[in-house]
Amino acid sequence: MMGTGQLKESTMPEASFLGFQDFQELPEEQVVFANAFEHEFYKTMISTKLDSSPGIFEVNKVWVDHMTLSLSMTPGGWIHPYVMDCFGMLSNVAQIHQIKEGKRQKKKSFLGILSSKKSLLQILMDPMLNHSDPSYNLLFRFNNVGFRLENAGLVRAFLQNFPIHHLEKQWILIVANFFDQTFDILNPDNSIEKFQSIVTTVTFNFKSLFKNSYPGCRLFNIHDFKLRYIEVPNHNFRYDSGVLIMHFIRSYNGIIVPPISNGDVEAIRQRISCQLVTSTFNEHQIPLVKQFLAVNAPNLVR
Repeated sequence: MMGTGQLKESTMPEASFLGFQDFQELPEEQVVFANAFEHEFYKTMISTKLDSSPGIFEVNKVWVDHMTLSLSMTPGGWIHPYVMDCFGMLSNVAQIHQIKEGKRQKKKSFLGILSSKKSLLQILMDPMLNHSDPSYNLLFRFNNVGFRLENAGLVRAFLQNFPIHHLEKQWILIVANFFDQTFDILNPDNSIEKFQSIVTTVTFNFKSLFKNSYPGCRLFNIHDFKLRYIEVPNHNFRYDSGVLIMHFIRSYNGIIVPPISNGDVEAIRQRISCQLVTSTFNEHQIPLVKQFLAVNAPNLVR
């Protein structure tokens, strides 16, 4: 069973921990379910072997091929950075569309996601970054990230940690919480010390680069933001960390992550696979997907 939802203590001097009430006890049974359409699509996608591996998803030049997505979403598969990028891009595009339709308040609820595929996160993870480099002055502006950070509510950066041994790779999520003026760390490994260096580097660089990009921002002082470690569901296996991070990106509201069990991981894989590929924003629909939709969409509840 995964861990409970409360804040963890740390000995890091620069961290600030804000307490709140514990979650309800975690469910003993599965709480996330894929519907019939999502389940059938998932089975079709991962079981179909093609001679080549065509692109199966693309939005705004961010794309992933069929084999990479299938291997990532297969039980025991590690989530590839390209898959995480596509997930983040789709989330951003869908929210921007909702804002344009008046279904979402722009300033209060936009949940921006920074892509791991671009050089941006490589820059954020650089411990020797030269903040005075003028080429970084506009790094966080609209043209680079696709939205104005100062108008966002929660800005999420998903990072894949690569320690010395490649089998130790794991995804974590850092959220710039502009509501509470904190950097919220969501790590399904629930280890503070293991990721202390990368968290410190990313948040320090984020503060400086944000200040360079938005020197006139008066909504808050980014340098006052403290670290806040959010207790989240634990993974049983490291290869599930990417799936859980996708779930956290969707479900974290700036306060808590709803409790789930490890039994929900497979359903999350199924749901995200289907929702990603069959999205109306997907610019690249291969024959496999078109055929599935033609046969199943009229008969299955999505």
